[in-house]
Amino acid sequence: MFFTSCLKNVEPQQHYMFVIPQGQHSSINTIKKYNENLLTFAFRFDETGRYDLGDLDQIDTNKLIGFRFGIDPHQNSFRFGWRWSTEDEYMIIVAYSYVDGVRDIYDIGYCFLNQIYSGEIEETEENIIYKFQGAEYVILKSTKKTKQKYFLFPYFGGNKKAPHNINIELWF
Repeated sequence: MFFTSCLKNVEPQQHYMFVIPQGQHSSINTIKKYNENLLTFAFRFDETGRYDLGDLDQIDTNKLIGFRFGIDPHQNSFRFGWRWSTEDEYMIIVAYSYVDGVRDIYDIGYCFLNQIYSGEIEETEENIIYKFQGAEYVILKSTKKTKQKYFLFPYFGGNKKAPHNINIELWF
């Protein structure tokens, strides 16, 4: 039942499997323009989402999905992120933003491995609105003139690279 309700708005032909290879940051090295104001998606982590870096880098935010304005994701970008909680044995999901070069990280919820969850990022005239599992987080957009928007794909790190292959299923 949970599976059905999460995938209600997801088209089967829009299913992707991303793999972040061991020792790498990126799942895919491509640039894709993105012109929509609403990014609706679903995702699932399997057992490869569990990791233990053994130091403070464990709390670094990995990136799931989102978009950026212009080329530099550290200027104006909005995406969901994740990090594995070794203590609680679940994935912490975050709203991860840069506005005019200032980073903002907000824990918006959590998820368990091998289950499908959905979320969305909506761009309005003045704000970016993150939605996940009934929670909502709103952040002001940059007031500077926006540039072309680009899609952002899964990425591991922070400072460290993936300790093993990490599989992420996405529907968008």
